[in-house]
Amino acid sequence: MNTWRINQWGAFAAFFLIGSMAGQVRAETEMKQQPNVLLILVDDMGWQDTSVPFHYGDSGKAIPSPGNAVFKTPGMEKLAAQGMIFTQAYTPSVCSPSRTALMTGNNPSRTHISNWTNPDKPADTSMRGIKTMRPPAWRMQGMTSDDPSLARMLHDAGYRTLFVGKAHFGPTSNSAAQPENLGFDVNVGGSGAGHPASYLGEDCYAEKSYKETGIHGVRDVPNLEKYYNTDTFLTDALSTEMASEIRESVKTGKPFFAYMGHYAVHSPLMKDPQFQALYPSLKGALLNYATLISGMDKSILHLLGTLDEAGVADRTLVVFASDNGGTAPWKNKCLPLRGMKGTPYEGGIRTPMIVSWAKLNPAQPLQQQYPIVPGSRCDRVVALQDMFATLGSMAGGKVPDGLDSYDISGLLRGDGSCNRPQTYFLNFPHQHNDAYYVLYREGDWKVIYRYHTKKWELYNLKSDMEEQHDLTRECPEQLQAMARKLVTEHTRHGAQFPIDTQTGLPAVFVMPDQSSK
Repeated sequence: MNTWRINQWGAFAAFFLIGSMAGQVRAETEMKQQPNVLLILVDDMGWQDTSVPFHYGDSGKAIPSPGNAVFKTPGMEKLAAQGMIFTQAYTPSVCSPSRTALMTGNNPSRTHISNWTNPDKPADTSMRGIKTMRPPAWRMQGMTSDDPSLARMLHDAGYRTLFVGKAHFGPTSNSAAQPENLGFDVNVGGSGAGHPASYLGEDCYAEKSYKETGIHGVRDVPNLEKYYNTDTFLTDALSTEMASEIRESVKTGKPFFAYMGHYAVHSPLMKDPQFQALYPSLKGALLNYATLISGMDKSILHLLGTLDEAGVADRTLVVFASDNGGTAPWKNKCLPLRGMKGTPYEGGIRTPMIVSWAKLNPAQPLQQQYPIVPGSRCDRVVALQDMFATLGSMAGGKVPDGLDSYDISGLLRGDGSCNRPQTYFLNFPHQHNDAYYVLYREGDWKVIYRYHTKKWELYNLKSDMEEQHDLTRECPEQLQAMARKLVTEHTRHGAQFPIDTQTGLPAVFVMPDQSSK
């Protein structure tokens, strides 16, 4: 046999083997590629405080709500057009429980961070109008170093972790609850404050006394000195800082997790003058609120543009959400939903959520792995706390066992591989805009119990999303079944009871068959 031919075929075989191995390495590298994540969390934004409709009828057509016609949100429209909206996304009804649920992957009933935390030092923040009940010994210090942390998990998975904006994971005096000690490499603007002292650069984002005393108050937004005494609105300053940190992250070559925590649209409702012309028919507090919505939305477009210019938009996952129900300053704040922030009704706990790629590119391996259908919607029950397991799964993080968070990434693949039960449980042993309640949703049914009145409410959300028809008398068997399940969930979560001030003991459940006598 000709030796040259043997060597030639050997060379060809080696060439193809090396080429095949190289292709395999490339394929494995692409499969292991980690998405960048931009998480945009808005404060106190209602379900329909946007031009993107989240209410759909049985025919599949959008049912417009008042807010859809008022608020201008082209950034949200862009995310919705190239991603998936979630029409039944749930959160706790007030901010710290919601934010810590996201960060820990646990329901606030389990962590006992069940009310908003005081900005300075641990203190009870419950209102005290109802004399027969008082809150339990809840975790007023917020998060601790023993809690799971979404940021720490992603940092350990190789991410550069960025925090800009509102934190409110615990009082500022609790250093363990501050972003820089929860796994974030960068913290700009995050502290124990639940809202800013001011949105105005002219005020140094501080109490007006700051200019006279030079002493910062507990609600002054930190780390923004470069914008002091300028006309830069707070939302723009934070967006600019996040854009800068994203560019720095791209330079490192590491994937990044960017948590953009807007202080908007929480009070104080201060007008952002650059958007006043968009709302010629509005005035007063509603005008101010609308401009805060538009400022937040401008930030979406700003950050999407930053990602595109940096060349990483097609491998950056964007998650948009609100931390709790709305507070828009008009009579029926969350129409068509009943209630608002702090209440057990859908207006307090159902919020807008969108998941999208920052830029569509079907050839991108990550988008092939998670081919989110542009302009799609998901009507399944999900919760903000599910982002812990979902992002952990997509990023290759080590998700702890036993969390209340479910991986819903299968919904983004469109293959239906999502085992999340269609339930949501929330315990609120406090008084805020409502008082001393616990609720449980399963499928179309929702039950509410009020500790201080010992009364139950039952609604079918499929036929009565507005929660106008209490079915406790019409459907007693369903009520008893849901009540038993609520009690089971209360026990399973280790939820706390408020304290009966007359006995000094924890409240008890009075089951429906007893309360009706």
